[in-house]
Amino acid sequence: MAIFTGLFFASHLYALEPSAFEIQSGATKQEMKELQSSSEKTQFVIGDFQSRIQNLEQGVDGLKSLYEGFSVTSRQDSLALKEQSAKIATMENTMNSYYKAQSAQSTTINSLKTQIDENSQRIKDLDKKIDTLSEVLLKANNDILAQLQALSTQAKALQSNAISLQNQINAPIKKVTEDKTETTQSSLGDEVLSSMSNADVLRQAKSFFRKKNLDSATKLFERLIEKNYHVAEANFYLGEIAYAQKSYTNALSYFKSSVTLDDKASYMPILLWHTAWSYRYLKDNANYGKFLNTLVLMYPNSEQGKKAKDLKR
Repeated sequence: MAIFTGLFFASHLYALEPSAFEIQSGATKQEMKELQSSSEKTQFVIGDFQSRIQNLEQGVDGLKSLYEGFSVTSRQDSLALKEQSAKIATMENTMNSYYKAQSAQSTTINSLKTQIDENSQRIKDLDKKIDTLSEVLLKANNDILAQLQALSTQAKALQSNAISLQNQINAPIKKVTEDKTETTQSSLGDEVLSSMSNADVLRQAKSFFRKKNLDSATKLFERLIEKNYHVAEANFYLGEIAYAQKSYTNALSYFKSSVTLDDKASYMPILLWHTAWSYRYLKDNANYGKFLNTLVLMYPNSEQGKKAKDLKR
């Protein structure tokens, strides 16, 4: 651009200067001076223009540098903006994932609340059933206790002569089985019994009972009662012996004594079952039904409880 400007002014100056032909044509000195002065002015103007052009060129260079600086800054800002946009997009994705997770969690919480409400209602219903069953059991227990108390009164009156009465009932059986049991009974005389521990006597008594040697079993169970050893169990077996011999009143007396001493024994389902049937054979259907109900309520999963349930249908 500077070269172009110089050529322009040079050509302009050349046009202003007189040619040698013009000088030879008779130009005056005055004209020469004027031309000289004009040439100097022109050169001054050219110098001034050149100075301005240089200043403009420097300004253009400065603007160019500034533009380039702005371009670099703009590119950096553009990259930074893209980076920020990427970060914002990542944050948006994270927030969306969080909102989805929070929504799923809220759904789960609501589901759990629903389950808790349902379980609470079930618990309330179960509590009502338990309360109802407890009332039934309490009433049944009160009825049983009343019956057992009545039996206890009878037991006290019968206990004193139970042995003699049992011997009278067993007299025909003794006569038939005398030959078979003579050796066994003699082997368990008083001297032998006195040398046996209470535990051995109990085991032998149960053995006699299982083998249907009821007379020998009775003798040993009565001895255990005298020794105050497993009295509840001994009374139960004496009741079973009386029940087998169809002496139902005596059976009830023994069963009552057994329950009074231990109502948690493993043989309770059998005891209640035979108590119910003793009443049935004695034509006492009211107590027969009560003891069947008690058996179903207290021992529903036992063999006797299932039989009682079938009878109640």
